Amino acid sequence: MNTPTGVAPADSGVPNRTTRIAPPSAEVKAKDNLNLSIMAAILIAAAALCLYTQHSVAGYILGGLSLVLLSSLFTKKSDVGQCPFCMAQFRETISVKNGLLRCEQCGEYSAVTHKVVKPLDPTTYSDSPKFESAVFKQGSMPNACVSCGAPATRLDNVSTSSMNKTLAVAGAARLMTGAPGVAIFSSKQASVSIPYCNSHRDALTLSFDWRKRPVLTWCSLRMMRRYLAVNRGKEKY
Repeated sequence: MNTPTGVAPADSGVPNRTTRIAPPSAEVKAKDNLNLSIMAAILIAAAALCLYTQHSVAGYILGGLSLVLLSSLFTKKSDVGQCPFCMAQFRETISVKNGLLRCEQCGEYSAVTHKVVKPLDPTTYSDSPKFESAVFKQGSMPNACVSCGAPATRLDNVSTSSMNKTLAVAGAARLMTGAPGVAIFSSKQASVSIPYCNSHRDALTLSFDWRKRPVLTWCSLRMMRRYLAVNRGKEKY
C-alpha cells in the first residue's frame, strides 16, 4: 500500500476511555499457575534426564529453575491492565508504573498515572526519538515529513550500518513515484527511506531490539500513529 506523493492519511481517532490496572482475576491467576506448573514439570523431567545421564551440573541448574517456578505459584501475581485502544491485556511492570505503556498488540502508546491508563496525547513530540514502532514487511510510510507532517520533499536513508551509496538515488526515485519507506534488510543490516520536508531531519532512528528485530524510534507520536495506520494488518519483521 503506497500513498500518493505529497498526501498523508488523516490522523486516526483516539478512544475516549480510560482503563485501570488492578489485581488479576481468579481466572487469570489459574491460567498463570497452570502455565508455571507445565514449565516446572518440563524442567523437572529435563533435570532428571540430565542426572540419569550423569550431566549433574545441568541437572542441578534445571532442578533449581524448576524450584523457582514452583515457588512462583505461591507468590503475588503482577497486576494487570488493558490497553485503552485495543483492550489487550498487559502486565504491570516497573517500566509501566507512572510512565508510558506501548501496547504489544496494536503498537499504540498510553500514559499510566497512579494505575490509571489513558491514551497518550497524539500531539506529543519528543526532542529526541522516543516512541518505538515495528517495521513492516511490504510496508510504506505516509508521504509526509515524519517530523511535522508537511509534504515530503526528500528522502533520507536511515541505516543500522553502512549500506550501498546507490540507496540514496533509489530513495529519491521512490519519492517521485509515491513509494517512500521501502526497507532493505539482511541478517545484520537494515535501511529505510524516510520522508522529510526541507525544515527537518533526524526525527527517526532505526535499530535492532534484543530479539534482533528492526525497530523505528520516532520523535513525533502523531506521525508514528500515521505510519501504523498506513500499514495496519501487514506482517511485521
